[in-house]
Amino acid sequence: MAQFGPVWGASGVQGFFGEKYWYQELFTKYIPGYSFKGVTFVAKTATAFLNVGNMALKQDGITPKEKRPACVKLGPWQFLCGVTLNAVGLSNVGIERLRKEGRWQELTEPFMISVMAIGHGRAERLREMQEIVSHLSKLLPKLHAPVAIQLNRSCPNVKHQSARREFVEETLDALDLLRSLRVPVFVKLNTLTDVLDAKGIEEHPACAGLIISNTLPWAAIPRWMRILFFGSTTSPLARFGGGGLSGWPLRRRVCKWIREARKAGITKHINAGGGIFGPIGVWSVYRAGADSVSLGTIATVRPWMLGITVRFAHWLFTNHPRRKQ
Repeated sequence: MAQFGPVWGASGVQGFFGEKYWYQELFTKYIPGYSFKGVTFVAKTATAFLNVGNMALKQDGITPKEKRPACVKLGPWQFLCGVTLNAVGLSNVGIERLRKEGRWQELTEPFMISVMAIGHGRAERLREMQEIVSHLSKLLPKLHAPVAIQLNRSCPNVKHQSARREFVEETLDALDLLRSLRVPVFVKLNTLTDVLDAKGIEEHPACAGLIISNTLPWAAIPRWMRILFFGSTTSPLARFGGGGLSGWPLRRRVCKWIREARKAGITKHINAGGGIFGPIGVWSVYRAGADSVSLGTIATVRPWMLGITVRFAHWLFTNHPRRKQ
């Protein structure tokens, strides 16, 4: 997957089309080295249809209405600790409108589009995935840059739950549909996914690799972390479903998951994200068995480390690749 580089942005860290956010403009202006140069753009996750979620958007359907959305918890203490809690809930206008904006068609560098079905039942989610594939099939011939698809199967802020077997089968069904697009498809999971289930997904011929990890759901956050970071065992975003944790606590879990995945026989590309705040974080996931990294929270809570981390990751994965690309 050399065309997509060794450093990807976490889904949505630069918005739907690379437009970034207001605070990123300030970071770019005032923090030396703050730049997404060398980072493969990954669009914020799109659903089949308009999804209100928990983050109100302006009339353009892209820009958050609030500078500090209520569904994101990031105060001075969380900033200092290097963690965030969010329950955005996939707010977006739907894949059709995003396609018709025409802005993906203007991109000239390789990028990725993240998609997810969020219906209340398996049959409904399958129909949503069919809708997504239909719009992607119309989009792809009009693109001027290589594209890959991220199949998001990890977001903790969507309210449906699937049993393990159904989860795997549903993911394979989605891969069957996405296979017709003839572009690389990466499946995004979180560290709560059993590695043997992930192996069953990875073996599908349409799966180019795995992305590990999305946020850690509130229910899975250890009690001591809840108290340390948020001062209570009750989530400050309880009214939004609890939310998911991002930041440095994820990296240890990600490394452990990757090591277990490699031992279980998973051989395809693994992209690692979660708590990578500098070269040490890149080195940790590389040693665990990752082939590339995704950067997200670093761009918000450790912005001064973004540039050096990107440069180190390019040096490491380019000069010491784990496998032939």
